[in-house]
Amino acid sequence: MAETSPPSFAQSFQKDPVQGVEAYFLMRYLAEEGKKLRLDEESPLKEQLEVLRMNVLAEAYFNHELNLHSQRRRNRRLLHQEPNALPAGPHQRH
Repeated sequence: MAETSPPSFAQSFQKDPVQGVEAYFLMRYLAEEGKKLRLDEESPLKEQLEVLRMNVLAEAYFNHELNLHSQRRRNRRLLHQEPNALPAGPHQRH
């Protein structure tokens, strides 16, 4: 729950866990009520949500690529240090 929540939730949760959880469920409830009224389909909220979704996906892709390249660099470094140190993965030939 904390990983996917805004930073303000994490701060609130650290200060007072009970109040933090209550705030989280209140936010979820209010969001569901807004969806029932189809507020997410009205401008400008519709466009704001699209931009937020695009931003989150772009950040996820960036982190994925960064982690992939970091892992490849680490594997190359291990290979040069000790050729048999690499773990066998599904993408590697035996």
